[in-house]
Amino acid sequence: MKKEDFYILNRHSDWDVDLIDQILKENVYSSSDSWQKFLKLFFIGLGICFTTAGVVFFFAYNWDELHKFLKLSVIEFLITALIVSAVFGKINPLLKNILIASSTMIVGVLIGVFGQIYQTGANAYDFFFGWTLAIALWALISNYPVLWLIFILLTNITFILFANQIASDWSSVSVLLGLTIINAFFLSIFNQLPKIFSIVKSSKWFLNLLGLVTISFATLGIVIGIFDQKEFAFTILAIATSITFCVGLYFALKHKNVFYLSAIPIGIIAIISSFIVKISDGAASFLFVCLFVIFSITFLVKKLIDIQKSEE
Repeated sequence: MKKEDFYILNRHSDWDVDLIDQILKENVYSSSDSWQKFLKLFFIGLGICFTTAGVVFFFAYNWDELHKFLKLSVIEFLITALIVSAVFGKINPLLKNILIASSTMIVGVLIGVFGQIYQTGANAYDFFFGWTLAIALWALISNYPVLWLIFILLTNITFILFANQIASDWSSVSVLLGLTIINAFFLSIFNQLPKIFSIVKSSKWFLNLLGLVTISFATLGIVIGIFDQKEFAFTILAIATSITFCVGLYFALKHKNVFYLSAIPIGIIAIISSFIVKISDGAASFLFVCLFVIFSITFLVKKLIDIQKSEE
């Protein structure tokens, strides 16, 4: 229950203030033990992040001073130590996931160092593609949202670099179409897996962030396509975006998800504003767009407030 629910019960029941206060402390407010646990995990995670960054900068600064055997052995020792500690150590499961996530970053350092020593001549997208494949099994086994986020980020970077270095004739709309499909695929997978496998659970912040990235890529692609020369990729992106937005709004209305009810309409407003600017000329069009944005955002906020009140 939320804090507002107890206030509603207080107004419509005979509960006294002391009882409400006790229930809030037990079920809503964070205790000192909860804060200590949070700060402990926060500082442990922060320390691991700084240690990983230190490893990266250590090799960047002392590159010429280290023998190639020492470079590879130190990195491999760190990866092994982190994985062994995570698998066999009797530590908090969250800390284990943090150690695995840290080791995935050092894997990237290992691949980069190996390529520099032996001059593999690989392109940048090859580097990130190998990095992505190397951590895929870890992400699948651990099912840790941060690790999945790193995996999806590397997948996006690999696709972008491939489009820039190999498929250089692809337009910006084509690249954004590919990114929209990739992230929409991951979003649908992580939304459906908990319904198929009860063990798999996706964090709300992870799904919201993935949804925001998908909406952003789709909106940006449509906006660029409106002003650029029309092409087949723009038609496919427009269809894919329409389907994605309709499914997202249906899901948001069904589950009263305020995040998608705000993110998707904002994307629609940006697309409509771009279309108005495209078909209009002169300063009057910008004035009309400003008025449209003001009124549409106001209407959107009012609807979101009404939905929030209806839940109470």
